[in-house]
Amino acid sequence: MKCLIDILFAYAYNNRTVEGENTVGSAWTINKLSSTLSWLETFSSVSEVAISCIRRSLVFPLYRHFELSATILEDVRKIILLGRKYIIKCLLEIHQMFNRCDPRYILNELFIVDYILWMQTKRCSSNNLVPLATALEKILLTKGDIGLNLVDIETLAQIAWMSSDSMLENTSNRTERKSSISDLSNDMKKMTLESNSKKAGNTSTATESNSNKECCSSSSSGSSSSSYETDSSVDSDDSIDETDSDDDSNTSDSDSHWLIREASV
Repeated sequence: MKCLIDILFAYAYNNRTVEGENTVGSAWTINKLSSTLSWLETFSSVSEVAISCIRRSLVFPLYRHFELSATILEDVRKIILLGRKYIIKCLLEIHQMFNRCDPRYILNELFIVDYILWMQTKRCSSNNLVPLATALEKILLTKGDIGLNLVDIETLAQIAWMSSDSMLENTSNRTERKSSISDLSNDMKKMTLESNSKKAGNTSTATESNSNKECCSSSSSGSSSSSYETDSSVDSDDSIDETDSDDDSNTSDSDSHWLIREASV
């Protein structure tokens, strides 16, 4: 009866992980998880069977989790409570999978067929299965009871995870600092460009004002030169008139002297 728990645990694990659709590796999974089928193991107590099932489920298959193994142990208890017919159905499914797998067909002759026949006899009744289910329900296993140092491994894993998180936080802080520094540098570049553009605008306005001043000064100088020219022309005309008057006076004096000389003769 205790070895039946071991076989049903392997069947329940396969049924839960493949969701009722058997695969090519289903026969291998059942054979490996059951220590009865793998090593012809015998057990003295229900707790020993439970510990062996959970240990092997955490070592060999693909999906390994303590909570999953505890859930499958509860599935075995429910299968036993469903009665002989349902257990026979599970054993027949195992028999079919082992027949399709060449190296494992001999396990049907050694264990599965005998269990199927025994379940159909009067010696195995549903009343005899209920105490087995209640004994399985009373078993409460922890990670320390399995004997695989799961507690130490999990603490080391947590420490490693915390250290990796701290490293990630440091790297994220560094990246944030770098991004902030780059943003500040970009802002400084923008400010310098704006100041340079303002300076260029001021210089252009200054050059325009200087050019306007030069134009005004040139126009004023032109007007002064023209006035100077007019003044000089007026002065020259006055001098010409004065010379003409002097010449007239000189000619009149010479004429008077000539007349005086003629009268004396």
